[in-house]
Amino acid sequence: MIRILAYRQGEAVVREAARAELPGLLADERVWLWIDIEAPAGDEPAVLTDPLRLHPVVVATCLEPSSSARIQDFDDHLLLTVHEARLPAEPKVDPFETTEVDVVLGRRLLLTYHEGPVECVRQLSELLGRSAKAFGRGPAMLLYEFLDRLVDAYGPVMDRINDEIEALEEAVLDRPSRETLETILTLKRSLQRIRRASGRHREILLALSRNELDLVPQEFRPYFRDVHDHLTRVADLAESYRDLIGGVLDAYLSTASNRLNEVMKFLTVITTVMMPMTCIAGVYGMNFDTAQPGNMPELGWPYGYLFALGLMVLVGGLLLVYFRIRRWL
Repeated sequence: MIRILAYRQGEAVVREAARAELPGLLADERVWLWIDIEAPAGDEPAVLTDPLRLHPVVVATCLEPSSSARIQDFDDHLLLTVHEARLPAEPKVDPFETTEVDVVLGRRLLLTYHEGPVECVRQLSELLGRSAKAFGRGPAMLLYEFLDRLVDAYGPVMDRINDEIEALEEAVLDRPSRETLETILTLKRSLQRIRRASGRHREILLALSRNELDLVPQEFRPYFRDVHDHLTRVADLAESYRDLIGGVLDAYLSTASNRLNEVMKFLTVITTVMMPMTCIAGVYGMNFDTAQPGNMPELGWPYGYLFALGLMVLVGGLLLVYFRIRRWL
């Protein structure tokens, strides 16, 4: 699906244009354009080469997915590869998903190219539907609005991770399980992904906020510095959560170790108590001739069986009392 929004300088509205109008709009110096290509099919990707005439590297980057955010300068246009974070549509262990968006900034053009729905594109479209003010200052301002919403999308993700960490802290202290460990490790990997993504996106915003790119007017650079600051806070929050999840992991390992020690202590006590009983049963279980009671008088005694049982219970009880005194139980 391809959508073309056109703004003519001096007017107060943004209108949607047909694809057939694109060559004429590109030739009009007073028109600014936003072209959004979502889930391209058929000949829609051909717009990148004709009539936009983008650099072959830009076309190849749009057509091939990339896991790394980056910015490239091609003199007459910029290429940005960014990733929007969002909460999964269905409850999952992983707290967020990402969608790649390739953004091309020209002097009179902003192009967004993505394989699936992107929330910040939808929000920007709604903004232009209410007011043409953002578009009235040029494509660079429209890029700021897009990136600002892209960074804001990390807010719900970080809130979700915070809730998950709080729930994990309770679960670890209550009754840790294998599922708890899997959740901890998944959140740890997710936070590492956020740290890497925020670091790469900060490099993009830093380049946009400096005097390095001619396509970004001087008066717009403070806006990109503001978005950079927001992303820095996200990165700091991710680092803080990473320390917290590390503490939760340590608490899980400590709790699991304590539970194992408790089980081992219980088994050790049972074994220690049973050892003298086994010894007594072994002694009286020896096959001596009962016709000669002098060899083992208890074998001919009417109460020998009860005596052996009582001796076992007495020895076991004394050991339990001793363990209780020593506070081993």
